[in-house]
Amino acid sequence: MYNTIRKKVNIMKKLLSLVLCVLLMASCKNAPAENNNGKKGEPEVEGITFEDRNITVKLDFTEGTGFEWLVVNKTDNLNITDDSYHVDRDEPASTGESGIYTMNCSIIDDNNADLILKMERKGDMTAQYISLRFYSDGTKIMGVDRKNYIVNNDFEVLYERFSVGGLLMQMLKGWEYETYDKNGTCGFLLRVEGEKGEIEYLYTDLKEFKDKNSFEEKIMVSDKEYTVGYDKDHNILYMHDGENVLVRLSKAKWANDRLPEIIIMTDLMDMEPYNG
Repeated sequence: MYNTIRKKVNIMKKLLSLVLCVLLMASCKNAPAENNNGKKGEPEVEGITFEDRNITVKLDFTEGTGFEWLVVNKTDNLNITDDSYHVDRDEPASTGESGIYTMNCSIIDDNNADLILKMERKGDMTAQYISLRFYSDGTKIMGVDRKNYIVNNDFEVLYERFSVGGLLMQMLKGWEYETYDKNGTCGFLLRVEGEKGEIEYLYTDLKEFKDKNSFEEKIMVSDKEYTVGYDKDHNILYMHDGENVLVRLSKAKWANDRLPEIIIMTDLMDMEPYNG
C-alpha cells in the first residue's frame, strides 16, 4: 500500500514538473521583446536586423495610399545601398493592401550611426517618425535603439500669430514652452520639465548671426540643408538653414542626447510670413 502511494506521488511530481516546463516555454515564447538600448546586442529589434556592419530595416506600409518612407536625417558614416517597396505575393498589389518597405545600409567606419525616417504623404501631415541609433564596437554593430514618434499622439500643435507672420510647429508632449516676439525675431522657447536651459525655435534674419566660438558641419533635414554649430566639447549650440530658421540651445546640455527629437521638431516647423 505504501509503495503504491509513493509511486502515485512520484508520478504526480513528474506531471507537475512537465506542466511547469510547458508553461515556462510558452511564457518565454510569448514574452514581449525588451526595449533594446544598444548594450545587449540583440540580433533583431522591431524589424531591424544587422550582421557585422550591415543593416536591414523592414517597415510596414500600405500600398496605393500615397504614403512612403523618407529619410529625414542620417549620419555621414551610414551608407544606404538600396531600398524598395513590395508585398508578399506575386500578383500586383491592390489599394489598401499591406506591404513591406525594405532598406539596406551599412556603417562605413568604427563609430555609432544614427538614422531618422518618416512616413509621409505629400500634402498631408506626417504620420510617423522613427529614430534609430546603431551601436558599434569598432568592428561590428552590437545593438540598436529604436524610438517611434506618432505625430497625432506624441506631439502638441503650437501655432502663434507673431508680428512677422504665423509660426506653426509641433512640440513633444510633456515639454513646456513660451512665446518670443521682439525686433523682428519670433518663435517658441521649449523646455523639458526638470531640466535646465531651453531650446529656441526662432524665425529671424540670419544675415547677422555669427558664432566664432564653435565649429560647424552641414546636415540634411529632409530635403533642406542645415548648419550645425558645436562648442569645443562637441556640445550642440545651434542649427540654422542660412536664411530664417534658427534653432538655438541656451544652456541646454541635455539636448545632446535629444538631437533626434530636435531634428524631428525642426522638420515639423513651418512659417507663414506676412506679405510685405
